[in-house]
Amino acid sequence: MKRILITGSRTWESREAIYLAIFNWVKENCPVQEEIIVVHGDASRGADRLAREIARSVSWAEEESHPADWESNGKAAGFIRNQDMVDLGADVCLAFIRNGSKGATHTAGQAVKAGIPVIRYLDNDGVLSVE
Repeated sequence: MKRILITGSRTWESREAIYLAIFNWVKENCPVQEEIIVVHGDASRGADRLAREIARSVSWAEEESHPADWESNGKAAGFIRNQDMVDLGADVCLAFIRNGSKGATHTAGQAVKAGIPVIRYLDNDGVLSVE
């Protein structure tokens, strides 16, 4: 089983970028028939929503959602949820960061500290790049 942690900006709009990132990572790193789990933060918009839609639309992946508990944790809920996802481990973190998004940038940094390889997809005012 391979776990792909998706983190990203709430304003990320490119479904194609997320789909291709997941698909290409799976193609390069997973034997046929290996179980693929797409882990995401279950936000109602942006990269999390797109990752959820992608995981639900393909036959070769399952989703694992981690909604933030805004009621209990207030403004820190997103950061707490993101750390929890990192703590559960992953084979890779695909980070979709638009204009320096604090949450996605923090999550990618925490993944690095946890020894999870990170690939950053950056959208700076419409200029896309990969790190």
